[in-house]
Amino acid sequence: PDLQGMHSERAEIIYLCIVGTVATVLNLVVFCRLIRQSRTPTARTSFTSGPYNISSFTLFKLNLCITDFLILLIHTFGKILWLHVYWWPWGDTACRIYQFLSIFSFYSNSNVIVAIGVDRLKVVYTSHIQGAASVRRVRTMLGIAWFLAAACSMPQLFLFKVHNVNDNPQCASIFAVHNASEELSRAAIAYEIFHQVAVFWIPFVILTVSYLMIVLKLIHFTFKPVSRVPIPKASTSVSSTTRLLNILDAKRPESYHFQTNGSIALEPLARSNSVLTESTGLSVRAQKKKVSTGSILGKFSKTNIICTLHADAKGVPLWRKQLRSRVFLTALIVVVAHVAMWAPYNFYSTLRLVNHDWHNSLIEYGMILEDLIVMNSLVNPILYSFPCRV
Repeated sequence: PDLQGMHSERAEIIYLCIVGTVATVLNLVVFCRLIRQSRTPTARTSFTSGPYNISSFTLFKLNLCITDFLILLIHTFGKILWLHVYWWPWGDTACRIYQFLSIFSFYSNSNVIVAIGVDRLKVVYTSHIQGAASVRRVRTMLGIAWFLAAACSMPQLFLFKVHNVNDNPQCASIFAVHNASEELSRAAIAYEIFHQVAVFWIPFVILTVSYLMIVLKLIHFTFKPVSRVPIPKASTSVSSTTRLLNILDAKRPESYHFQTNGSIALEPLARSNSVLTESTGLSVRAQKKKVSTGSILGKFSKTNIICTLHADAKGVPLWRKQLRSRVFLTALIVVVAHVAMWAPYNFYSTLRLVNHDWHNSLIEYGMILEDLIVMNSLVNPILYSFPCRV
């Protein structure tokens, strides 16, 4: 390389060393902190085996932290080593495994971010407190995210191998070396399109649609408020239920949708066989089987009533409160940071498929945009290191 190229590569090595080291330390600190906060205080807890009491959003943070570790330890430090020596000394098998793990780190990071966005959408469109069900859902989503990352990374095992270039072994794709074949050139373009779409554009579309749906939900609530009737504070006594039914008797809609902590949100619902309960937040629908007498306080003749904690005492829906929660805001900031730092390089890479001349005119900025993705692994632990309530 020429003198200017050597200076730029030296600067890139210094930048990657600083960012990679700081980001690795931050992620390690945050990871240990998340594990420590997740331990069950009343049980003997092993660091490796648990048991752990992990919330749904903590699961997301732990998995995102792991993907950042992969990007830093495999891609970042691997690139530093290659820029320093300019050849691959570890053989063909290590080359294939390295390329697989390197691209796997990016797929897994992007997929976990998508899972966070989809989970926030599910929370907003769910009208009751989910509890343990949310943890099970998040585990399923994360399992799918890791599986898809591995599946999309598999081609790397077959497309990369060690080539001798000017008597120096290089870990490169078959497209980069054997570019004379027309079939390989078409295959290279097809694989590039697949990679760009799978690692960024599909996740970007899913995240955009998810948050647009959240905005639409917010707009719908803003222009269609729910009417409320104040009632005495709920209790499990028959007298409080009687007073509640007297209020509903004066209104007599087809059915009511309300909570029992200080106000009734009167909203017509579809007719269904339901019972009145004063639960802590879960909708209870009547089944043709024996139900605990402690949970059923009465029926309201022909009126179907569903009691669920959809809103607080002021009538604000739970999903609206979720939008203001630290968990939701943290998730939103993490998603925005991911898109902001990943989009420039992916726009640049996609430009090569659209207009090759424009791509070549920006080629000197390509490495800078690629290294911006590494910066995201440093920013993430700073964004979600603050404790959040779920």
